[in-house]
Amino acid sequence: MISLQQIASIVNQYDLKNVTIGTIGSHSALEIMDGAKDENMKTVCICQKGRDLPYRRFKRLVDEILLLEKFSDIMNRENQERLRELNTIMVAHRAFTAYLGYENIENNLKVPVFGNRSLLRAEERTVPRNQYYLLE
Repeated sequence: MISLQQIASIVNQYDLKNVTIGTIGSHSALEIMDGAKDENMKTVCICQKGRDLPYRRFKRLVDEILLLEKFSDIMNRENQERLRELNTIMVAHRAFTAYLGYENIENNLKVPVFGNRSLLRAEERTVPRNQYYLLE
């Protein structure tokens, strides 16, 4: 698991008055970016080639598109560096975990994630300590 200290050192390099909300370009992305814009924040949408048209159409919502061959390419060093240059905080949703995988998110994604990345697995219905366990 990426430590809190590692993420803190990344966040300490951010311009906190210039944060960008990042998300994977899937069904939830437009809602996430619309909310970010309601709060006067910048946005970056990570898109897979061929799936970027909806985000190009809604120019008000998307400040930057990071266009990748496949979503998992976000794990490449240069793509993570670009997200950090933008002072990006990722907002997780189902596609984020489906395309990147829990292991990558927990151990290799050196970009801050809103919330607690170690709780993302709890959304899976097949793990022992899932969302239903938390509600008991």
